[in-house]
Amino acid sequence: MAIDEQLQSLVYFLTDHLFAALEAGERIRMATFTQTENLGELSGEDIMQEIEQLRLFISDLSDWEEEMVSKLIQARKWSNHLREHDAFFKPLIDLFNSATHPLSDVAAQISDHHDRHFEGGDHPDWFINSREILSEKSGHGQILSLTTGPMYLVGGHVRLGNITELSESYLSALETRFPHLWLPAEEVLIDAETETEKNISFE
Repeated sequence: MAIDEQLQSLVYFLTDHLFAALEAGERIRMATFTQTENLGELSGEDIMQEIEQLRLFISDLSDWEEEMVSKLIQARKWSNHLREHDAFFKPLIDLFNSATHPLSDVAAQISDHHDRHFEGGDHPDWFINSREILSEKSGHGQILSLTTGPMYLVGGHVRLGNITELSESYLSALETRFPHLWLPAEEVLIDAETETEKNISFE
């Protein structure tokens, strides 16, 4: 594979992972949950529905978080390939790798905790507190509302707002540095069925 083709594939996969991470991050940032205050006045069936809605909210957050972390870890891999091709990005890559390093250690834990939610494992309060989700509670401790936002701790370690801003800056730098490679996805001549990431070699 020629160097230009290598670089095009590298930039394509790197930007694809960064965009996917940002998309998952935006879903997390916009997530909200509200619950009726007077649960005691509801029927048993309605109370179970309210509990199920909370479970689904936590499950969605966990799914999006797992997706975001996975894509950021993949972006780290492609960033290291980019370092070999263009020293211009070294400072930004070092910053990106430093900011996302904690996530490589918690990826397996995120998946494990996701499997345990409401299955006799962790109480939802553990997830809410570890991600520093803003919560409003009634006088007797019932959750009334949950709000995420940029202060959400991805994996319990990295601020959502910080990693989002860094990823956006990374994408902007890539677009500025490689305008000739910055193609809409439908114009990138890669057959997803026959050419996958594992088949691209940068040796």
